Amino acid sequence: MEGYLASERTDSRDIEAGQASNEPSCIRPLSVGAEPARPLTLRRPIEPSHLGYQTFASPDDWFEAISPHFVGARFAQRTGRLSLSARFDAVADTMLVDMHVRQSGFRQGQRGFHVEGCAKHRYFALWQAKGAASLAQSRNVIDLTAGRWVLVKATSPCEFGVRDGGRCIGIMLPERQVDRWGDLIGEGGLLLSPCEDGDMAAAMLIELLERSTQLGMRAQQSFELLLVDLLDSVLDKSAPTYQTKGRPEVPPAKLRRAKELVEAQLSNPALRPEDIGHAIGVSRRSLYNLFSQIGATPMGYVREQRLKEAARRLRNASLTDATVTSIAYDLGFADPSHFARLFRAQYGMSPRQWGNATPDR
Repeated sequence: MEGYLASERTDSRDIEAGQASNEPSCIRPLSVGAEPARPLTLRRPIEPSHLGYQTFASPDDWFEAISPHFVGARFAQRTGRLSLSARFDAVADTMLVDMHVRQSGFRQGQRGFHVEGCAKHRYFALWQAKGAASLAQSRNVIDLTAGRWVLVKATSPCEFGVRDGGRCIGIMLPERQVDRWGDLIGEGGLLLSPCEDGDMAAAMLIELLERSTQLGMRAQQSFELLLVDLLDSVLDKSAPTYQTKGRPEVPPAKLRRAKELVEAQLSNPALRPEDIGHAIGVSRRSLYNLFSQIGATPMGYVREQRLKEAARRLRNASLTDATVTSIAYDLGFADPSHFARLFRAQYGMSPRQWGNATPDR
């Protein structure tokens, strides 16, 4: 959207070195079991000239690039010049729009991009990487600040605008992945609560956009599933009434069967909530309600069990790079680098460091 905004590159070496900057850090260590004091934000700009970003100075060219992804798209009248960079990416069935707006050309505070809905997707997620933005839908106005997520129904009209100097990443999500979200989001969108799952989803996006090569289809599908599951977890934390409102009673035996199935399928990278629900005879929504009894989502539980088993195997192995990679693949992780990131977030150290540590550590 007008201002879903382009890009700016973060130098990971600067992050690791902790160099001082005027911008807050984009990627920081995640403490296990504790929510961050503030949402994840960017340290320094990514240069939009890199990695396939296009620069737009003509409103007509920008409209031609952005409008095919929406229905009934139109811009408000500009009073100034346009200057932005943007990149469009597809990850499996998910569409990404990363935009950096230097100047929108609209009046201060104006939401200049209007749509009737997305062309192919039912839900839309936005992460504000830098600066601020504003979204309005069904008379509900959401002011989006750096590091925050918002989810909206992409089947309803809305208007959107990013402030000058802002960066926002939009994610168009396929209906088949998120069929329960409508009840949670409601009309007008939902501003998600800051939490580590949201930070991890944002960090994944940044890492993906900084890659110089495209992920293979298997890795794209795994990335999409993990991203949706992380956002689903954040949504549960942001809409807690869903946990008790109208939830059917599910026998404990169903939960035991689901856990047993997960343990037997840890090596299956294609395992999805639908597969678990079908195997134990419950709907996808009932499966989510089932796992909410233990404070988890289905794929969140799968991820937790995979990491636990990885930790056990790493302690019992003579480690080489090949060993770590093999364990990642054996436990259903399609990309060893994502496995390493998840492992560090969970255990506070890399897989190799964990394997070389003493058992009582």
